[in-house]
Amino acid sequence: MLSSLHNKYPTLRSLHNKYPTLSSLHNKYPTLSSLHNKYPTLSSLHNKYLTLSSLHNKYPTLSSLHNKYPTLSSLHNKYLTLSSLHNKYPALSSLHNKYPALSSLHNKYPTLSSLHNKYPTLSSLHNKYPTLSSLHNKYPTLSSLHNKY
Repeated sequence: MLSSLHNKYPTLRSLHNKYPTLSSLHNKYPTLSSLHNKYPTLSSLHNKYLTLSSLHNKYPTLSSLHNKYPTLSSLHNKYLTLSSLHNKYPALSSLHNKYPALSSLHNKYPTLSSLHNKYPTLSSLHNKYPTLSSLHNKYPTLSSLHNKY
């Protein structure tokens, strides 16, 4: 509707001031149809981002997003569908509930070397009981050990 263009630019001079030559617009979009093909109706773009400033506020520079994920396909490759992550952990809060702060594990063993110091080699346990089933065979239920001692 020409009136919408008029409302946006009361005088075509304002459009001229923005683009002294229409060729500058042409250089940006060799064919306006390419833009039309991408967004059959500009309202679809409007619906996605009611104001482009909202996108700007989220990512002051789009390059910040680009730097994080050079290609969005890399994110796609990691999680083909975000539902796959959802399926694995229906609620990420469930992990939080189990370990209120992952730092609690850090506090218990500031460095994993502390665990190493306690058991220089985990193989020492393996050497004592080549198979854990041998322990099970000796004490079918751990409660039997509890009852004994």
